[in-house]
Amino acid sequence: MYRYATYAVINNYKVNVEKENQEYYFVGTADCKVAEVLGLQRCDKYYYEGKFPKKDVEIIEEKEKIE
Repeated sequence: MYRYATYAVINNYKVNVEKENQEYYFVGTADCKVAEVLGLQRCDKYYYEGKFPKKDVEIIEEKEKIE
């Protein structure tokens, strides 16, 4: 059994992918320093979100074996 996680890489920063539409990826992170650099908005006490055009985002998927 495996666990899959999808991440976005924006300006060499790895962030979570929350959702997408035809034009944008909606991303988030709990790291306030990454959020500041990327211009993400605080949406919760410890979480920041924003959207980026798909052309500016590299998507990576990680696969981890669950034992």
